[in-house]
Amino acid sequence: MSFPFSVFGSDEPRHPRGPRTPHVEVKLRKPGPGTITVGALIAIIGVIYGASIVWTEILWFRQMSATRVILTQWGAHIGLFILGLLVATGLLYFSMAYAYRHRASSTRGQASASLRAYQEALEPVRRAAFWGGRPLLRLYEWRTAGHRVAHAPAIPQRLLLPSG
Repeated sequence: MSFPFSVFGSDEPRHPRGPRTPHVEVKLRKPGPGTITVGALIAIIGVIYGASIVWTEILWFRQMSATRVILTQWGAHIGLFILGLLVATGLLYFSMAYAYRHRASSTRGQASASLRAYQEALEPVRRAAFWGGRPLLRLYEWRTAGHRVAHAPAIPQRLLLPSG
């Protein structure tokens, strides 16, 4: 039994896609006015919802005369996020650069011909893929991980009121 994606080869020879492969154009439909309206309404509702959360936090901390606390906390979260994004992007860059420098370069066999075809196809966009792909990959990974930021538990009101 032979599969076209088998590592051990197949009975029939495979040919990599060459430059003569017909290029298929995909025509995207323009969004209609209803789609644009719904999208704009969702965006507006999201902005209003986010702004209400931020404003509520500011008002609560202002009432407690602790506005600097929330601003410091937000600054620390933003700073740590940017630092983590830069560190992770740097690690991913060095990993990708190392893998690119030490990639397989066999010259015989049908699998090598396919590998060379893919490497040649990637070469014109390699720099853009390396520089643009890393931050996008890190952001996607951050979003899918759910950015586990621990929220402080609610402080009981009796602890906030002065005793006496």
